[in-house]
Amino acid sequence: MLSSDDVVNVSFSEMPWTWSRVLDWRSEKESPSVSVQLMRLVLRRVLAVIIALGLPALAVSAVFLGSDTSAEYKNLVETAPRQVATVVEVREHFRGPTEYVVESNGNRFTLGHSEALDTLEVHPGDTVAYVIDTVDPLWTVGVGDPEYWEPNLARDVFLPVGIVGFSLILALFVIDWLLPAGFERQKKTGRNIRGRRSAEKPTD
Repeated sequence: MLSSDDVVNVSFSEMPWTWSRVLDWRSEKESPSVSVQLMRLVLRRVLAVIIALGLPALAVSAVFLGSDTSAEYKNLVETAPRQVATVVEVREHFRGPTEYVVESNGNRFTLGHSEALDTLEVHPGDTVAYVIDTVDPLWTVGVGDPEYWEPNLARDVFLPVGIVGFSLILALFVIDWLLPAGFERQKKTGRNIRGRRSAEKPTD
């Protein structure tokens, strides 16, 4: 029996509910208590659900967001007055966007930064189409050649499917890494999650 004069030292590292022990999923130390095992199992299942739903959702959102942006930009290009010009000079800057000097109807000017022109890798002598912003006539937007927005199998089909597929595969790998870890000690110690020893098969 303990008296009032006795001193009892308590080590927090030995308490079953410390986060260090709960999160130490693959420790090879002595089997933890049932409460710690349950907590670890719940954490793994929650993480698995978040990853399984989150990664594909992010991938699909990114694909649809890109599609919506492309559709809005395409609508702007199709409704705005289009001009055709010939690229005279491509000015690449170490810092900042590439500028395209073009000539149209004898007038030479510089097109603003254009991801379309950058993607097409436009060179001097190429013919490009452009639209003029009706809000600010001094600002021009390069849109590449007129066929830039034609259906592209690699860009419109394979890329989105690849992004979503890769996310699903990655999620499955993470789930496979998380969930089986909760049952490793059960196989080693012969005990289930409630601490009862599993029945041993009779030996001949």
